[in-house]
Amino acid sequence: MAAGRRAPERAYHRRARGKRADRLAGGACRRAGIKKLRRIWILSNADWIALAFLVVFAAIGAIAGCGRVLKFFTSGIFGIIISVFACYCLGGLILGIPFIGDLLDKFASLWAGTAFLETIHLEVIVYYIVLFIIVTLIRILIVRILKNILEIKFLPVKIINRVVGAVLLAGIMTVIALFVFQIIYWVYGADGNPELVEALSGAFNLDQLYLNNPMNYLTQIGKTVEEEGDAVAAIVSAVVSAA
Repeated sequence: MAAGRRAPERAYHRRARGKRADRLAGGACRRAGIKKLRRIWILSNADWIALAFLVVFAAIGAIAGCGRVLKFFTSGIFGIIISVFACYCLGGLILGIPFIGDLLDKFASLWAGTAFLETIHLEVIVYYIVLFIIVTLIRILIVRILKNILEIKFLPVKIINRVVGAVLLAGIMTVIALFVFQIIYWVYGADGNPELVEALSGAFNLDQLYLNNPMNYLTQIGKTVEEEGDAVAAIVSAVVSAA
């Protein structure tokens, strides 16, 4: 009888011990979760620098406005870089169009027999110079139109001008920072500068941005365009022939 009376007591104590174990396990999980959140949300020095970097340039962009930011980064040396990059991406594509190729062949026949001019492919040089001039004129025209539209003295347009200016300047400076990261990566590599990788680790995962930089794919753009240029040129040629 005594053993029968003690059985419910033992069951009660087992349930109590189980509940206590569950509470301890739950508390441990909560503490681990809090520690993990702290590790995620506590900003490192690199995170604070990146945040200040974005805030400062966003404020400058908002003060200057999108029109001025756009004009600054599409004129001078920046404008030349944009035009050269556009020619680099589009040059092979346009050159693959049969109509353009035929014109260049006729142009090259003017100095047929001149070994030096044939060796340097003067027709291609002239083609890229003309393409650079055309791209530059189009760039200047687009920038002036956008600048005049964004600087209209109308309150909603002014607000849009400020907001877009902040986003634009912050984005441009981010791209420049990524380009600097890529140059450092090319020089040191992933394992050549572990101190930098460690310093960049934090809530914003700047270390992963350094190791997996989107700018790394920039060098593949020309190759991709060149590979796809023939296919696009064939499509354009077919459309022109059908027309």
